[in-house]
Amino acid sequence: AARAAYTELAQASPLGWYGALARSRLRSLGAPLPAGPRPVPPAAKEKPLGGDGAARVRELVRAGLPWEAAAELERVSVPSRLPDLLGAMALARAAGDWARVYRYAERARSVGGGLSAQQGSYPLAFEAEVTAAAKAEGLPRMLLFAIMRKESGFDPTVVSYANAIGLLQMLPETARRVAERNGRELDDDELFDPATNVTLGAGYVGRLWKKFRGQVPLVAAGFNGGSAAMMRWLERLGPRPLDEFIELVPFHQSREYAKLVAGNYATYEWLYRGELYVPPLEVEPSLGQDDVDY
Repeated sequence: AARAAYTELAQASPLGWYGALARSRLRSLGAPLPAGPRPVPPAAKEKPLGGDGAARVRELVRAGLPWEAAAELERVSVPSRLPDLLGAMALARAAGDWARVYRYAERARSVGGGLSAQQGSYPLAFEAEVTAAAKAEGLPRMLLFAIMRKESGFDPTVVSYANAIGLLQMLPETARRVAERNGRELDDDELFDPATNVTLGAGYVGRLWKKFRGQVPLVAAGFNGGSAAMMRWLERLGPRPLDEFIELVPFHQSREYAKLVAGNYATYEWLYRGELYVPPLEVEPSLGQDDVDY
């Protein structure tokens, strides 16, 4: 009965948090794992946006002025029809406006946007910067994309109520300490620069990745609630299966953050690598105290 229930859940939510946990339980029972999601149908053909505004965006892109192109794109009205939305996604991608790609993709998915809309909703935003930073820190780059999607929706200009800045929502004091480790000084305004934000954010996530042994949900919860808090939870809750452990995390925000980022990670892994994320069922202890909590 348990195997049947786990199989049903893994099939119903193959890229969600609970679907991933169901696969972990099935693997621990020696049961076969269900196949991945059904193939996403191809999208309708995109329709290039017309009008003077769209023409100016294209001209600015050709001139090598992506920020100006993105600013001009704000003034372009986009119809709600799917071909227009896909055309708007293509234009925003050309302008490097990944936040707008994401928003257009979410609208397109609501009207059956197919694979183009799904990849637009989980884009490889700022790919060169993320790839370089992930490689430098020994991280899977899909984890940085997963956190970025949750933190900023790929908008490098966003500032939270707590003054967290940019793509990975780095707090200035945290970012300055990471920068000091790298032998550089940091002005807070530099956190609006995608390359700087991703590099420093990856430095912080990388230390969590090593400390919590590459366990994506623990890394995510530690990023949200702090490394010291995660250490306390590991000590207090003791060794137990991952699904039980996460449900017992006392901070609601960190608990739900871990689930959402893990789901984002699973979706990225499937979309771009064809891999089904199966988290380890047993929680491994951390590597011990260090100064990761800046």
